[in-house]
Amino acid sequence: MAPRFLVNRALTPYLVEAMTLLEEGVQAEAIDQVAKDFGMPMGPIELADQVGLDICLSVAKMLRERLDSSMPAPPEWLKKLVEDGKSGKKTGEGVYT
Repeated sequence: MAPRFLVNRALTPYLVEAMTLLEEGVQAEAIDQVAKDFGMPMGPIELADQVGLDICLSVAKMLRERLDSSMPAPPEWLKKLVEDGKSGKKTGEGVYT
């Protein structure tokens, strides 16, 4: 995994911001719907569940450590989900069930 991969650099801040909105109380479905209304094929929360919350968390930590310390840290609740084995679609439960 390299911080210079375009997907890592562009997608990760988008996903972390979506997770921050979720932490602030915005409903996952609302976040995803706004992204779809904008033209994305799926919302960022749904995408994170598809990719794997564990992968998203790992990439977010790596980018923050290596490149952009101003990027918000992944929320603690996300770390807890991953620790509890709830990594998204591949485990049957993540942000969405």
